[in-house]
Amino acid sequence: MVNYVYFVPTNRLLGENVRSFCEEARHAMDTYQIALSFVVTDDCTEKDNRNYVQKLAEEYVELPFYYFDRQRTTELLKQVFQEFSPDIRKRLNCLLPKREINYGNTLNREFILAILLNSRYMMRRDSDVHIVNENGQNLYPIDMEVSYLGKEHKGRTNYIIGSGYRGKWGIDIDDIVVNNDFTLFKALMQCMNIPADFLDTIIEDEFIKTSRYDGDNVNYQSAAYPQCGNIGYYNLFRAIPCSPAADIIATDYFLLETAYETGLNVGYHTRTVLHKHTKERTEYKRNIMEYWERVAMWVGMELVYKSFVKKMQPVDYELESTEQCKKYNRYIQSYFKGTNIKNAELSSIRKERYADFIDVILKFKKPVYREVAENLRREENRIHEAVTQSFDMHLDLLEIWPDFVDGLDALKDRSHIRKILEGAIL
Repeated sequence: MVNYVYFVPTNRLLGENVRSFCEEARHAMDTYQIALSFVVTDDCTEKDNRNYVQKLAEEYVELPFYYFDRQRTTELLKQVFQEFSPDIRKRLNCLLPKREINYGNTLNREFILAILLNSRYMMRRDSDVHIVNENGQNLYPIDMEVSYLGKEHKGRTNYIIGSGYRGKWGIDIDDIVVNNDFTLFKALMQCMNIPADFLDTIIEDEFIKTSRYDGDNVNYQSAAYPQCGNIGYYNLFRAIPCSPAADIIATDYFLLETAYETGLNVGYHTRTVLHKHTKERTEYKRNIMEYWERVAMWVGMELVYKSFVKKMQPVDYELESTEQCKKYNRYIQSYFKGTNIKNAELSSIRKERYADFIDVILKFKKPVYREVAENLRREENRIHEAVTQSFDMHLDLLEIWPDFVDGLDALKDRSHIRKILEGAIL
């Protein structure tokens, strides 16, 4: 029986929408006769979600529930890291939970848990998304994920199957797109050297088409990226990790970008989820300032990564065996190592686009964005250097990832690791 892991990561108090995730998971187990572990990874700093998840576990007794708060995650990772050499352990320490916003590491830790739970298949739903019900039918994305993930399309394996959002987009664009005017959105995206004509396709696929459901369909290598809160992965995470850098948005999209460019099948299906932003991003001026610093770092990071990711060529092999995963990892590494991100030309482009980004922000209507722009001007050098360091951090983790995955495979049945995993069962 194929073993799946269904992740719900959260840095906020969970709501009743999680109940619909339980329904989705139970539906998949009953419909497809699959083994599935339901895993909540809790990074909430206000108050933990243990009691709420415990109640769900008592209600959905057929679902194996795992609950990993920051303490248990740290305990597990430290036990795992002890099995590696000092050099590898030093590089792995960046994965430990900290009081920071870290999208890439949230996903990296889920990859680790999926491997330790003996699964090559994982799905995730962010805690601020909601299952859509249309004409009395729950549009469970898991139907599409189980049906297509790891299967073949035109003779190639599907490594990512996911979809987008209705409601709010992945980043907060409430002050950018007003009355369906995407002018400022396009200007923002062009700061990352995305061609204007391609942006029209992105808008059509990610905003317009997702507002309605016209039946099940999967579009491969679509202009629309599956969102990381509505996505499933097969095996790809055994080959490469996301960036472990903190305080940069969208670091969890690295596997998507590399899969697209290297010709690995990425399917975008039509079962969207409803995405609702929570108030913490805009509750205080400080939150707004910090959020747009993270966006600024994303812009810089995308310029760095696009300088080599877009040069990648499709691979002519699959990622089924350990050796194939290692071969893919070496291939991705070769582009990292062949890129000098401190060269004058790229630095000049980054500086120019940073100025363009601030100019776009100054066109937003709310007065607070004048202060956001001023803050970004003050912080330019720090943000530029943070992006440069994030590249080095990612390469460090990428280099040791194959040996790390080998170690996880060897450790997953060891008694002391099983004890921690079993201790997370509710």
